[in-house]
Amino acid sequence: SPGIKSAEIGHHFGNPTNYFWRCLFWSGLTPEQISPLDDSTLPERFAYGLTNLVPRPTAEQGELAPDERAAGVPVFLSKVAQFRPRIVCYVGNQIADTVRSSLKRTSSSSIILHARYGIEPYKLVNSSDSVVLETLFFAMPSTSGRVVGYDRQKKIEVFVSLRDTLVTVKRGEMDTGHL
Repeated sequence: SPGIKSAEIGHHFGNPTNYFWRCLFWSGLTPEQISPLDDSTLPERFAYGLTNLVPRPTAEQGELAPDERAAGVPVFLSKVAQFRPRIVCYVGNQIADTVRSSLKRTSSSSIILHARYGIEPYKLVNSSDSVVLETLFFAMPSTSGRVVGYDRQKKIEVFVSLRDTLVTVKRGEMDTGHL
């Protein structure tokens, strides 16, 4: 869900205490510091997209009821199927938990739990006529300044891990057969 400040200014990760834009740059995922006001340029400039699981603004994700979060999963997954990114990154473990729980309820295979950040134990397989044959999912802690369980350096390290994973996937060097 968008934060209060993000909703006020109409741009993702708009609060100055949020580390998202700085971590994107510090990790090397972008060659320069991007402003929240330039979030709409990400698809064209870097082939990155942004979306929310729930559109209602909140000060923190904990304000959303579990069924409100779960109700956003089908819309979210349809966006993923439409745009077919190589990797979807959940910025916030609660988002990853919500999607994983929804998939567990609809899947005949068991989806195992994972570490608090990194590649999720499932993927979306796209049609064979797609350039991107599968979409992987990557979880990371929230970049909100309110989240103190992960300091700035740890958040940067997770972004670096995302960058390294993306490079490996783009090179076709990641074995995803176990997902």
